[in-house]
Amino acid sequence: VWTVWNSVEKRLMNHIGDSQNTYSLWKTTPLVALDTYEHAYFTDYGVNRGSYVDAFFENMNWDVVEEEFEKVR
Repeated sequence: VWTVWNSVEKRLMNHIGDSQNTYSLWKTTPLVALDTYEHAYFTDYGVNRGSYVDAFFENMNWDVVEEEFEKVR
């Protein structure tokens, strides 16, 4: 899952891909990326993907995301 800045449309967009190596995003700059394949969370969370996603956002440094957004906007 990616949140990207689309430089052509001049807007933020969310993209969901079925594989990080087969889903190309053209004219975009990634701002947030979240790997939701089992290898990313299973050791710590087992089958509880939701807790992994919650922890990801609880630990997100939104100031850094905002700084990067200001650079590409």
